[in-house]
Amino acid sequence: RNCRLCCNFIEKMLIQSKDNQKLKLAKLLFSSKKNIKKTNFFIIDNIKLIKEIHLKSPEQLAYILVCEKTNLDSLVFNNPTKIHFIEKNIFKSSFTDKTKESVLAVCKVKKPDYLAILPKLKNILILDQISIPQNFGAIIRTAAAFNIDAVFYTKGTTFYYNPQTIRAAAGYIFEIPILELNKDTLIFLQEKSFVFYVLDIAAKEYLQDVNFSKKNAFVLGSEGNGIISNDLKNDLKTKKIKIPMKNKVESLNVAVTAGILLYHLFFKKII
Repeated sequence: RNCRLCCNFIEKMLIQSKDNQKLKLAKLLFSSKKNIKKTNFFIIDNIKLIKEIHLKSPEQLAYILVCEKTNLDSLVFNNPTKIHFIEKNIFKSSFTDKTKESVLAVCKVKKPDYLAILPKLKNILILDQISIPQNFGAIIRTAAAFNIDAVFYTKGTTFYYNPQTIRAAAGYIFEIPILELNKDTLIFLQEKSFVFYVLDIAAKEYLQDVNFSKKNAFVLGSEGNGIISNDLKNDLKTKKIKIPMKNKVESLNVAVTAGILLYHLFFKKII
């Protein structure tokens, strides 16, 4: 049902207090990764992405907050009781410093099913303590574009349900499995004969010269610090490879590196 037909009903439920629990939760979710993990909710502040989650994973959509008088003609939504209008001044004072959008969705974190996902994997990315949300999001989007089976991240990586990560991923967090890399998972991948390739400027072998395995894990380090996690740095047998570069350039942005790597693998039909 089109939201326009429901606005008269919804506006009778106008939120006019800063103490409203739905409003307070949304503000919390903007403030830190800890609040997302503690509550198991995250926030989307882009109407296109709200449509995406409504279509692809509707069970995750808890409720939508809308600044009063906002035109919702473009949002076709079949459960108007989940939409809550907020008095304009309250909405602006609550969210102006956090987002320019006038429509927000509070959504449930969906925990990945490791047992269902792991046996199907052949080519994966491992991100080690990527700290910039926009980089994480861009890598997720690129991984989806070039047919990577899953993206793993280590402890210390920015949370992929961060609003900035979600925007940069352009909705593709709903298209590709994203999992935290723990010791059990790392052991599983080793036992399943995955070969671990680390992108490293000091490597002797170039990307285009590598004979890749049937099961590959490509490890990208944090911005400026490379591989940090002990499990990856000290306890794991890896092969170091590098991207050829000119003009004495020593490193690239991690999201750019991921794009070059994955395009090469896709073009060579490795993934």
